[in-house]
Amino acid sequence: MKIKVLASSSSGNCYLMQSGGVNFLLDCGIKKNELIAKLAQEKLTIADIDFCLISHEHNDHSALADYLSNFMNVYSCYNSEYVKKIDSNKLLKLGSIRIIPFNVKHGKTENYGYIINDGIDNLLFATDCNLIEYNFSIPFTKIMIECNYIDSLIDMSKEKEIRQVNTHMSLENLKIHLSRMNLDFCKEIYLLHLSDECSDERIMQAQVQSLTHCKTYIALKKGGVK
Repeated sequence: MKIKVLASSSSGNCYLMQSGGVNFLLDCGIKKNELIAKLAQEKLTIADIDFCLISHEHNDHSALADYLSNFMNVYSCYNSEYVKKIDSNKLLKLGSIRIIPFNVKHGKTENYGYIINDGIDNLLFATDCNLIEYNFSIPFTKIMIECNYIDSLIDMSKEKEIRQVNTHMSLENLKIHLSRMNLDFCKEIYLLHLSDECSDERIMQAQVQSLTHCKTYIALKKGGVK
């Protein structure tokens, strides 16, 4: 399974996934013209995308749900006229792709992560969450997971940053979650949704790679990885 970061930040999130001729999007929180341009860089058009899977309804993850629903099925576990609602307790089969949703904590907003299997890779995707209660009993080959801020860079006198702590995952919390996972077969980890003000790419990348011994990438705000 190939992962292409199209955007990753509080300004917008979108990831292109490619597996055996199947192209799909994880989240679609960017502008239409931006998506079309980024797909063109991959020599793709909207017509080449088979489906879109959305984590939750916040605009920076779902802005294009209405537009994309004209061309493909847009799936998620929340209710929306543009989304084909899926059962959060059942396996979703889309051709060669198998998807297991699981709930993650993002304040009062209904939000879901996904385990995605294409017959070769077992991918974990979880964003915009401060807690994952799901008990993972299977090994992952690839992980895409939020690493929004570093505790020491948070100013708790600011209301915005208090909300950030209550709804997003810190580097420190992420390391606890990763230490509980089976990473024996993990090839790479993508750190998603970094805060503009309260993150440090170098520290986050170094600490996660040191802990997990997995190749670790920073998903960049405007797309691509570091």
